[in-house]
Amino acid sequence: MSNDQNNKELGLIDILQIMGQWLVSGIKKVVDWGLYLFFFGIKQWKILGGALVLIAILTFVKYQSQSTQYEASMIVRSNAIKSTQMKPFFDNYSNLISNAVLSDSLIEVKSALDSITRSQISSVSTYYCIDENRDGIMDEVDIAGKIKTSDLTLDTLNLCVKVHFEDFEVLEDVKKSLVFYLNNIPYIQQMNKARLMQQNMRKQFILNEIQLLDTMQQKSYGETDVADDMIRRGGVLVDNRRVLYIYRDKVELWKEYEVLDKETNFFPEATTVVEDFVIEQTALNTLSSMMKKNVVYGFILVYVLLFLFIVIRKEKDNYLPKL
Repeated sequence: MSNDQNNKELGLIDILQIMGQWLVSGIKKVVDWGLYLFFFGIKQWKILGGALVLIAILTFVKYQSQSTQYEASMIVRSNAIKSTQMKPFFDNYSNLISNAVLSDSLIEVKSALDSITRSQISSVSTYYCIDENRDGIMDEVDIAGKIKTSDLTLDTLNLCVKVHFEDFEVLEDVKKSLVFYLNNIPYIQQMNKARLMQQNMRKQFILNEIQLLDTMQQKSYGETDVADDMIRRGGVLVDNRRVLYIYRDKVELWKEYEVLDKETNFFPEATTVVEDFVIEQTALNTLSSMMKKNVVYGFILVYVLLFLFIVIRKEKDNYLPKL
């Protein structure tokens, strides 16, 4: 029994030693490759340096030849349908104003934007909003596009619209155009009409219920149907539990009525702009931002291509037959 136990312990120690050796060997290979790539870059500094200078020059020329781009975002509330149903219509709007196949006149009729205004717009993108604690207040915008339509934290009302543009004056036109486009889609019109009809019917039903409760309350106060647990104090009737119960019902009904009344009066349209366009403080395509992006990506690309070229040139004789 003791020998078996010793054999098991020795076997476990051997496994740990082998795993340790693999780990040390793997770390050593990673370090060796890192040093090799580092000194390879040092050795080819002339080519890499020349490529970086060329990339910087091309970036500066491109910056000088293009117009400055800005970004602004606004929050839109979808009243008629859920945000998951509304987002495809927003995406269709973006495709419409950038469509190169349709005629300018047709696009202008559908979007209420002329060709000159559209030329000032680079892109229109729509993103879902996130309500982390589900309190009805938007917490953040899903810019990365990670949230799914089945996610419980998805905001079912609000959507974020981001616009890349050249001239600040186009923002007001874009806002009006987007609302115009959405409010004139037949399906959205029908759903919004049905929503308002249902809410008005519920409001009328609640008012009828409140009127009925008022009648019951007046009957109790008139002492025609006084509860047995009514108490008289100083000649005044108090603690009528039936009346208190009716009062609580009336309060709850009034709360529900106020919510519906706010929906029909404050949000009569299919969509509502909750937060107007907020413009970012800096331009998107500044010279520094373009330099950082192009130089980093350009350096990586040139380095990889140069490395592959040299490796292939050295090793091609080992794999390709000599002619």
